Amino acid sequence: MDLYNTNITPLFQPLLHENEEILWVGRPNPRKVIGPEDLYLIPFSLFWSGFAFFWEYMAITQTRSESSGDPSAWVFSLFGLPFILVGLYMLIGRFIYKSWKKSHTYYAVTTQRVIILQGRRVSTTRLDALPTLNMELNHDGSGDILLGNGPNPTWPFMWSRFYGYGPSVPQLNDVPKVQQVYTLIEDARQRLKAQ
Repeated sequence: MDLYNTNITPLFQPLLHENEEILWVGRPNPRKVIGPEDLYLIPFSLFWSGFAFFWEYMAITQTRSESSGDPSAWVFSLFGLPFILVGLYMLIGRFIYKSWKKSHTYYAVTTQRVIILQGRRVSTTRLDALPTLNMELNHDGSGDILLGNGPNPTWPFMWSRFYGYGPSVPQLNDVPKVQQVYTLIEDARQRLKAQ
């Protein structure tokens, strides 16, 4: 299989062990920020944000209508600000963060390991130590490869692959031609087991 993104191959050269060769390199699509979990998260974030903005509007209106000028009345206005910030993050910020994170993520499959680079963080998984290998295929041929057993990422509260919460299962997300990469990893894994 050809390396589909050869300009990022030099990033992995210093990480290779002796007699280890790169079989594939790639990266997730940073423009693809909406996933199946958004079926739940978008309505929830709209509800959250709507309630937070309504709360803030009512608190400010109530504070302005009071003629006493009591400073404690502004506490209700300030109380709503963190909820508005969380709502803005859920509506817009998480997509910006997800795109930024993907634009700084690189993947490599070698003859011995799967290597994930995220900024300065390096994560490796030995192919011969993989308990299972799971693939989620999208209609466009892209998809995710989970290197082990983990939560179903489409469940609305399992945000581990986007926010770093929950059990850490190494994953290759939004991989183009995911079926080819999955087969490549499985073949390399079987070769290692046969040795």
